[in-house]
Amino acid sequence: MQERIQRTVIIVIAAVIALLIVVTIPWHMDEFVAYHALACWQHAQQLNFYRLSCSGYPTEIFGFKYQRSYTYIGISSSLLFSPFYFAFHSLYSHYIVGFLSATVVGAGIKKSFNFSRDQALALFLYFPVVFTFLHSNGPERIGLMVIAWSPYLIQRFVLSAGGRKFPWGVILIALWCLAVEDKPFFIFLFPGLLSLTVASFFAVDILGIARMKWKNLTQLVLCGLFAVFSELLLMQANGVSYARFLAHDWRYDTILNQKSGLAQMVLGPVRRLLVGLLFAFDWPYYSHRTTDFEHLSEASKNPVVQVIAQYLPIGSSTIVILSLVLTLLVSFTVIWLIAKSIKPLFVSKFQRQNAILFALLVSFIIFQGSIAISGGWALHHFIYAQIPLFILLTIGYSRLALPKFGLHWLFAFLSCVSLVSIGLLPTQIKVSSEIDEIFNQAIELSHPDDVINCGSWGCYATYSLLNKGDRSVTYAETDGEIDRLQISVFQKNVRVFHLCMNCDIGIVQSLYVGQSVNEVDTGTKDWHLFEVSKND
Repeated sequence: MQERIQRTVIIVIAAVIALLIVVTIPWHMDEFVAYHALACWQHAQQLNFYRLSCSGYPTEIFGFKYQRSYTYIGISSSLLFSPFYFAFHSLYSHYIVGFLSATVVGAGIKKSFNFSRDQALALFLYFPVVFTFLHSNGPERIGLMVIAWSPYLIQRFVLSAGGRKFPWGVILIALWCLAVEDKPFFIFLFPGLLSLTVASFFAVDILGIARMKWKNLTQLVLCGLFAVFSELLLMQANGVSYARFLAHDWRYDTILNQKSGLAQMVLGPVRRLLVGLLFAFDWPYYSHRTTDFEHLSEASKNPVVQVIAQYLPIGSSTIVILSLVLTLLVSFTVIWLIAKSIKPLFVSKFQRQNAILFALLVSFIIFQGSIAISGGWALHHFIYAQIPLFILLTIGYSRLALPKFGLHWLFAFLSCVSLVSIGLLPTQIKVSSEIDEIFNQAIELSHPDDVINCGSWGCYATYSLLNKGDRSVTYAETDGEIDRLQISVFQKNVRVFHLCMNCDIGIVQSLYVGQSVNEVDTGTKDWHLFEVSKND
């Protein structure tokens, strides 16, 4: 009875933490770029031929033609999200899908590592995973679900005899192809995924069987790699093979690094690896896309402090100091927990029962290294390394003589402290609540044929998806894009409602030369709204 009460309370706390993450941390536009293809399926949103163009990512494979969501984001996330979007047509459907995706990952970890129900429950209190699934901006949900379930599918492949292996192999490879279509970045995760699978063999005690069937396993992995690379080669993206298209971008980035010098080419991955390690224990830093660390760093004239302040809250005010104290509390507690979990690997002679801890530690390191080499820099890259780390912490804790739900309470405490630390800091202007305020004013002032143009980063992907009032939303920002927008719109004798950040009427008039520009009195500070009409 006592366990049942604790479990119920923990579930309630997990739900409250998830709700607080949704309502206290603002969304930002990149969370919805993964659904851009879905937004463009709506008739009113098909006028955007500018930045993030609805016709800018043509794709074809086996005669099937469609538009990707972005340069390196496919259509899979849009398809996954579409039933929920059309059922609720609300921003909150994004969070519902996030919660359901986290549930799928928890179930996958439970099956892959033979976790108990209570061990899997700890995932819903583990801030890095919960935060990422609710404020997804990679996209990474499909990739995380595939990573969580892959070890189990490979286990079933190993344990099945004869032709019964085939269905498991087909399902596994199909999921790998799905994850790569959703985000080709997934190919960099295969080394970590395979090492995580080896760790799972220890968890379910089939390492001996897997060794005997190493030829079958090798064939499975090679077939999977062949399938995903064939997918990238056969898929036509913007008129060329997707593999070539992505390689061109990679070469372009490489050339930029070469121009920056050899030191930058070497130091780049090292710096990204250090940032990845920061994500491992600095949970409040998961809000780096919305928290205004840059503003805090500019407040100091010391260059060293400016660099540190890009990652930690550094300032002289009491609130910023308190946030720093809470951040350090979280960070050092997580470091302590990691140290306690891997302590058996270093304080005694290596034992077979500790092999899974070693395998998970290796998997975490491989994930971190692969992501850093690939160019990963943000939470939606390094979150994949949190899967082996969470499993490591959960298994490590289970071997300590501590209360059964102690880890759950610790995760809950650290998540709450992280939320308080984040809440004490200022948010970036580009995620301001003013965006929603002035967009709604634009809806009220506009007619059905008018166009609402997002002239700054921060609103297009979200509101083109929401399709409020059936108003066409465009994303024209540069002089050339604005010129093309005017040619398209003003010949129809309709108005443009221009939203922009840190702008004034002079800037907007310089963009819409010769047109009638009037600022709308919105009462906002950082975001502004202008009504632009053809000057007869």
